[in-house]
Amino acid sequence: MSAAKAIMAGDRFGRWTVLEATESRTYPSGTTTHFHECRCDCGTVQFVGSYKLRIGHSRSCGCLQAEVTIARNLKHGHSKRGRRGKIYGIWRNIISRCKNPNVSSYEDYGARGITICERWLKFENFLEDMGEPPRGLTIDRLDNNLGYFKDNCAWRTPIDQARNRRNSVKITFDGLTMTLPEWAEHLGISYSMLRGRRERRWSVEKMLTEPKN
Repeated sequence: MSAAKAIMAGDRFGRWTVLEATESRTYPSGTTTHFHECRCDCGTVQFVGSYKLRIGHSRSCGCLQAEVTIARNLKHGHSKRGRRGKIYGIWRNIISRCKNPNVSSYEDYGARGITICERWLKFENFLEDMGEPPRGLTIDRLDNNLGYFKDNCAWRTPIDQARNRRNSVKITFDGLTMTLPEWAEHLGISYSMLRGRRERRWSVEKMLTEPKN
């Protein structure tokens, strides 16, 4: 059996174009794997194992998989404008933030290990499990350290989602410590108004004691 052709700079594998740099990594088992620096057609640059390139296991940085998954589900009619299109847009955004390194939200989702379950890669399954979103609600993960799957997701209000965020800021005033949504409920002030005061860098005392009007 003839030896496999050496991978060279300029070779194409799916969306990958091989660049000059290469490196070898030896694992505790003694196995050595060769990696090649590659540029995806979308602009992402990273090292990819030579074996994965040869057998077609890696064809892009992840953008191809996200695009294929979304395109495969376009036939269901939920991509149209209107109410029936809302849940499709939510599903599509989940796919992108979990699988496409080129969207801005990927850093807070896919890059930190947040995934979408295999069942939900098919749009009909997502629709069957979650149903159409009630008016004014969007999808939220109950445990922010876990991914998107039926038992970890629910339709929630923006205030509930803000309270559930892993980076929710807690504010202490007059002996009480609460998140911004909790302060809004406690004071009877709309969350959007309180958030606007904080974004304008009001002091904590002024932010929480200024009359609503």
